[in-house]
This record gives sequence, structure tokens and C-alpha cells, in this order.
Amino acid sequence: MNKKILIIVMAAFLTVSAFCQDRIRTRGKESGMMLDLSKFSMGTMNKVEDKKQYLSTIQLEKQRIQNYTLGIVYENAFLFYRRGDFQRAQELAESILAVDPEFKNARTLADQAHRMGTYGTVSEAEIISAKKTDGQTLYSSGRLIEAQRKYQEVLAIRPTDQEARNQIAKIDKEIATEYDRRGDSAYSQQDYNKALDQWYNALLIRKDDGALVSKITKAEKQVKDADLQAAMKDGVENYTNGKLLASYDSFQKALKIQPGEPKAAKFSAQLRTEIGQGYVSSGNKAYSAGRYDNAVANWQEAKNWGYDSGTLDAAIKKARAAKNAPPPSTTKTTSSSSSAAGSGSEGYGAGFTPPTEQATFQTTLPTVDSGRVSEENKRLSQEAYQRGIKAFNDEDYETARKEWTSAKQLDPGNTEAEQGLRRVQEILEWR
Repeated sequence: MNKKILIIVMAAFLTVSAFCQDRIRTRGKESGMMLDLSKFSMGTMNKVEDKKQYLSTIQLEKQRIQNYTLGIVYENAFLFYRRGDFQRAQELAESILAVDPEFKNARTLADQAHRMGTYGTVSEAEIISAKKTDGQTLYSSGRLIEAQRKYQEVLAIRPTDQEARNQIAKIDKEIATEYDRRGDSAYSQQDYNKALDQWYNALLIRKDDGALVSKITKAEKQVKDADLQAAMKDGVENYTNGKLLASYDSFQKALKIQPGEPKAAKFSAQLRTEIGQGYVSSGNKAYSAGRYDNAVANWQEAKNWGYDSGTLDAAIKKARAAKNAPPPSTTKTTSSSSSAAGSGSEGYGAGFTPPTEQATFQTTLPTVDSGRVSEENKRLSQEAYQRGIKAFNDEDYETARKEWTSAKQLDPGNTEAEQGLRRVQEILEWR
């Protein structure tokens, strides 16, 4: 914006400032809609999405204030035009365009003020007549949007022109009918999103069309249902493949689409437990190998997934003490089976490995004492468990369930088989 235009804008704002104040006082709702930005603080926001939303809100508010202010400047430009002060009308209209080039009425007013100021012999009536003629020609050739624009230009010069208003209403009706037709066509091809786009365009014109609202409501539900099914399907597939974090994200997406969806809520709760236990197992393995910092990192992550904080805090304290303890000077001890947070299987492995990298089913529950089960039964139970894993990874869930049930009967303390049974049951229930 050059210096001259800036001066014009500032002068215009000063000219209408008292007018603005009166308007705001008389429009309580307008002033009430103003966002009190002082109540927000970026420093209190921890999530990136929260900050993005905050910045987006501020940008929208700035745009709304700008539009409101430019609207007032336009009203004053039009007043100058009606009084015959075409130069000042043109300057104000052009100052608006310097801020918002898409302000169509300002463009029309600037052009018209320039024409009237330069060619005073051409009457306003002649110009309006010419625009109406152009509008009718465009309408007859099927160029509805352009024809509508011509009649809007007439109203920008003469807001009380009833003929222009009638033509715009007629064109609006035809445009809405065309949007409606396109929406019907897209819907018949099951392209619900495209249908909604077209129907919403029609609704902007036919605001009280109950039949149109019913079609939109139906299509919105179908889109929502399809999105929900897709999210649930992704969640189950990721769960089957052992990609627990990806599965959890999918079920969380499903819950955003349909809050309280029972299966998504159930899976999410189960996944939080499994993921937390997986990090506990990884921490146990790291602790047993003497990688105490790694153990602490895994246990801290397990707390984020809801694992018992008291147990983990005690384990973390033990790991930090072990890290700072002096090395033994005499007898070498074996600690491969010990853990600070309870014994466990390999879980997600050492090195704080994210659970998303698992490609096949893997246990995450800590093992327990299997009591007086014979060594032979333990061996047979483990063999049945391994057969169950193979069946599970082949998506033969019924066979997996039978093998893991057998493993559990042979050794009631086989928590790996118990975990497998719970997982396969979740999948079979969904199907």
C-alpha cells in the first residue's frame, strides 16, 4: 500500500470513527461478539494443536474486524457518491480495494465514481440500463453467475432497483436448482462428500428448504458411518498385526467421530493396558541387563499409559539406586531373571522400542508363578502356545483360540496364553 492510499484509509477511518462508536453502542450484539483476546495466553498452551487453534481463532477475529471496518468505509464512500462527490467516493473505494482486492461492491463503486467523475455527460440511468442489458444477454446464454454479477453491480449503484433484485432472486433460484441436481447426481454415485458440497451450496441460497436439509442430514450420517467403519477396520487390522500404537490411534479417531462408541472405547482401554505392560516388560529387561537409564525411560512411558504409578515409582527409585551403587568386588551374580517392576517377558524388547514396530503377535503381560504344574505340562503348554501364535498370525483365530485354551488348561499360570485368548476374543467379537 503506497503512502497516498495509507493516508486516505486513515482519513476515512477518522471520518467515520464517531459513526462506528454510535453503531457499536447501538448494536450490543456486535460488540459482544468481539473476542477478548487478553483472556488467552500462548504460554499456557502445551499442545501444538491448541496453539494452532488459538492462532486460527485470532486470524478469524482479525478478518472479521477488518470486514466490519471496511463495510463502514464502503457505506461512507457510497454516501459521497450519492451526494455527487465522485472523487472522494472513488478514493475511499480504492482505499478499500488496497486492503481487500476481492471487495466486489467497492470495485463497482470505484469504477462507477470514476466514470461519473470523468464523463459527467453519461447519466447514471444510462449506465444502469446498459448493465441490465448485459445481464439479460448473459442470462439468455446460460452464464448465470456472470449475469448475477451484472445485476449486483446495478444494486451497488442503485440499491433500491427492484428489477435487479427480482432478477438476482430468479437467478439464485436457478443456481440453487443446479447445485441440488449436481448433489443428487453425486449421491446416486455414492460420492457423498461431493454431494454434500453441492447441497450446501444450494442451502446457502435456499436456507429454509426442509427437503434439502433432510438430504444433507442423511448424507452426513452416511459419511460419518463410513469414516467410523474405516477407523474401526484400521484399528482391528493394526491390532491383529501387533501395531498397538497405530491401533490405539485408529480407535481414538473412531471415538472422535462417534464419542462413546462401545467397541472403540473397549479396544482403547485394552490397548492402553497392553502398551503400558509392554513398556514395563521392556524396562524389566533393560534393568536385568544393567541398562538403568533405559529401564527408567521405559517405566516413565508406561506411566503415561496408565500403569500403576506407585509400583513404577518404586522401580524407578530402585533402578537409580542400582545405577549409583558401587560395582561388586567379589562374587559375580546372575540377574537376568530379576526385574524392578515385576518379572516379565521380552515385551517390546530393549532399547525403548516403540510398540508400533511389532509385525506379529507378541506377549506383553508379566509372567507369574505357575505353582505345581509338572515340567511336562509346562512344555506341552508352551508348544500349544506357539501353535496358537502361528495360527493367529495366519488369521486363523478359531484355531488360535483352541490352542491357547489348551495351553491354559495344561498350565494355568501361562499368562502368555491368557493374553492371547483375550486378544483373539476381542477380534472375534468385532467380526
